[in-house]
Amino acid sequence: MHGNGQSFFAKSNFCTFILIPATGLRIMNHSQLHSKSGGDSLTRRFSHVAARLISDIANPLLVPPLVFFSLGYILSLPATELGWIATVSLVFYCLVPFGITLWLLNTGHIQSLDIPLRKNREKLFRLSIISSTIGSLFMFYLCINQDRILLETALVFLLNPFLGYAINRRFKISIHTASLATAAALLLALYLRMPDLYVSAGLLSMAILFVIIPAMIWARLNLKIHSFLELFGGVLAGMTFALLELGILQLIW
Repeated sequence: MHGNGQSFFAKSNFCTFILIPATGLRIMNHSQLHSKSGGDSLTRRFSHVAARLISDIANPLLVPPLVFFSLGYILSLPATELGWIATVSLVFYCLVPFGITLWLLNTGHIQSLDIPLRKNREKLFRLSIISSTIGSLFMFYLCINQDRILLETALVFLLNPFLGYAINRRFKISIHTASLATAAALLLALYLRMPDLYVSAGLLSMAILFVIIPAMIWARLNLKIHSFLELFGGVLAGMTFALLELGILQLIW
């Protein structure tokens, strides 16, 4: 955690929430508290750590398993089935892509896990498409006899990596805000089908839209990873594609 900042863990910002106790110790170091920058420097450090935490805890790789778990819990799935759905989604939408990202980092294909350069994202997109496709096929099998929103969610998470890859070839948008907007759309879709029964889905969707996404926009701007236009583009793309996909499924299914 110390030194010139080029160690594996220093570059692996996704692990910030695991390493935050050490980060906190760095912030509160006595010599830093009495540096010439004084309170302004300390405020900036706290602001940076807060932004890093928000960015990493709401990482796009964590969104699909959290969405599947939330939907399954709201739908009152049996514990065994919920466990299988949560495990499969965690492996194929999160752990495998994260492993791929670490491999790309270690082999020098990317310089940080934030992947700020658009052109460096293409290989990650291609490899993640394979993992998400396998994961979605497993999810189709697990959810075939469950509420259709779970099958629709699996299809959304199957199609979105392809759409993200296509967009990335021409434009850079925030995958962080896009994935959160997709999650909000899926939860909102469940709520709108039966508002009286699925109030919690509606409340969670609103929390994502009006609390978590604004916090993420602030965090990514604070970290200087995205422009506001790229962040807003992510929100627009994530919400639009998810709603279009769900709407088309309603028409043909």
